[in-house]
Amino acid sequence: MGIKKNFVLLGSVAIIILMGILAAPLASAATASVSVSKTTLSLTRDLSLGSTGEEVRSLQKFLNNNGYFVSTSGPGSIGNETTTFDTTTKTALAAFQAANNLSESGYVGALTRSFVAKWKGAAITPATESRAAILAMIQTVAAKIAELQKQLAAIIAESKESASGPRITAIKTSNGGKKENIDKNDSIVITFSEAIKPASINSSLTAGGSVTDVLSSMVGGVSITSYGQLTIKNIASFAVGTVGDSRNFTSKIGLDSTSKILTVTLTSADYVEIENESFGTVAQIGGKVTGTTGVMADSATTLIPTGTFGGGTAAVDTDKTDNPYIKQIMVIDDGDRGVIDTGDVIRIYFNEDIKPDSINKFLIKGGTVNDIVPTETGGVTVANTGMITIKNIATFDMGTAAAGSFVVNLALNSTGRILTITLAKGNDLAITEEELSIGKEVSSAIKDLDGQSMISGAKIEEVTGTFGDVR
Repeated sequence: MGIKKNFVLLGSVAIIILMGILAAPLASAATASVSVSKTTLSLTRDLSLGSTGEEVRSLQKFLNNNGYFVSTSGPGSIGNETTTFDTTTKTALAAFQAANNLSESGYVGALTRSFVAKWKGAAITPATESRAAILAMIQTVAAKIAELQKQLAAIIAESKESASGPRITAIKTSNGGKKENIDKNDSIVITFSEAIKPASINSSLTAGGSVTDVLSSMVGGVSITSYGQLTIKNIASFAVGTVGDSRNFTSKIGLDSTSKILTVTLTSADYVEIENESFGTVAQIGGKVTGTTGVMADSATTLIPTGTFGGGTAAVDTDKTDNPYIKQIMVIDDGDRGVIDTGDVIRIYFNEDIKPDSINKFLIKGGTVNDIVPTETGGVTVANTGMITIKNIATFDMGTAAAGSFVVNLALNSTGRILTITLAKGNDLAITEEELSIGKEVSSAIKDLDGQSMISGAKIEEVTGTFGDVR
């Protein structure tokens, strides 16, 4: 039977099965009755992704009892509510907020707390006789879908075998840098079904050779979105899980002597924090990579990458009971070499979400504020000893350089954990000798979402990067 006929048959089977599953519950919808709890919910504090405690459990029960299920089975389901505000809690809360004309943030702030405290119930009319029936129906549908997916996978495999052009047969990630981060020296190894023409990837690439300084905008370049989608330009894309921010990476690409295995190694000094590593299926990106039988086509696959970028869950302050602190400071030379000058960047990584207005009253998550002078929080001063001070945030020794100060632009990423300080105005400061060392937090001005402050004088163990030392 042809591939096209297989797809048509599969579609028909799927429709028949799902109609049969749903027919009985829908038939009784007119007389169905569910006792939905209309109990108000009193919360004493704001809650967000990572919050813990009994109030989180109460929130999950409230959502489940009113038809916005945190989970249909296991942790978070009815009777199995937990004390951890995870992504499923956020999704259920956002659905509740959207249905009740609240900001669809997935975050419990003052407005949401006030709303649930006055809750009188919603016009929820489930089309089944009980929540148990709803869950049973979902589980039955899920089982049938899984069965259909197996059939679909077989059809996709048949389609691959008959198609011309190379296809990706395996992707393996490798952690060559720090754990819990996607960073410098991490690599992605891509295996193709046939030999690849090196020039279709990069004009300077040869079989058994490599090319450095591949930007994210070039074939083989790597970028990651804030929602965890990693793309290898014009080759493939897959989800890596939950990450702290978006980032573009510079890479080195190498092709083995058979021209079937492409290795992409990250060379940027910057990194993306892994909050929860979970790989999704690979999507081929067609139109560029050429093999012996033609050009690789766009294709949704059932292939899931193997390996790890650092694995597991990052060491994030999830219970929000500890004071916030700076995990790392990274300096980046985006100006001229040999000087500290406009364009250079200081990036500060916090262990948890920082309250934007504790940095600047005009700053928001995912937003920027420009023209911050040295006397304002985030402003930058360089002493003749080489000590750099980021006003009300941190100080660190960069070695030896001329004294001066800079007006800066501030940007806080969408998670509220990464503050980027870009030097915008000021005189070039000559670097005599650059040698970054341990820094310190210098103020209690910066606060987390619970209002707790950084501890002034606490050490910052990791200060990395360069302002452009020419040595």
